[in-house]
Amino acid sequence: MALTVVRATLVGLLCLTEAAAFAQNTEDQNAFDFSLPGARGRGIGGTFVAIADDATAVYSNPAGLMQPFRPEVSIELRHWNFTSQMPTRGHAFGPATRVGADTIDGLVDGRFRGDATGVSFASFVYPGDGWAIGVFRHQLSRYRMNRQIEGPYFHCTGGFRVGNTVADPPFCEPNARGDGIDREFPKQQSLALDIDSTGGDGAKSCGDTPLRSIHPSSSRR
Repeated sequence: MALTVVRATLVGLLCLTEAAAFAQNTEDQNAFDFSLPGARGRGIGGTFVAIADDATAVYSNPAGLMQPFRPEVSIELRHWNFTSQMPTRGHAFGPATRVGADTIDGLVDGRFRGDATGVSFASFVYPGDGWAIGVFRHQLSRYRMNRQIEGPYFHCTGGFRVGNTVADPPFCEPNARGDGIDREFPKQQSLALDIDSTGGDGAKSCGDTPLRSIHPSSSRR
């Protein structure tokens, strides 16, 4: 049995070198991936729950753990590529004043790219005589983005903020009262988000009755 486990592990590692997938999202809010793992599941549009006959079943549908006849490993390596767009410079709410560096009419958007690489899914299933157990780790999000903006200018049409004075945007700080123009402070942002799910499941065949999934994390009293 130990030799079988070693062979299954080697097969999983070989599959890892051949199953690289690339995806691109265009906005920050698309940093999450809730699709079912596995090349077969993705190839049929995520409708893998009804099949669930490989090592990804421990995540997709634990009842499918009884389908593999040998220990099985599933590993996915993914490269995440993100593109973000936001205003970086220029003058908002009207034409530029031509005062100092305020010479660009309208806002100018900048595009920023971020990427990350890592294992997006890994699972191991061990079938026994009428039972099976499995464990998994699924990377739901791995987001990386670095952004730096010069800080757009804008007119103080909303007034000036002094103490607790209420001002409607776009309002300026008191130091901009002289020429009636202010600038959003230049920003440098470094964003990172990692969310992963780890768990395990088991299934057991009870005679001629249908298979039932057993969740080790739950118990009855």
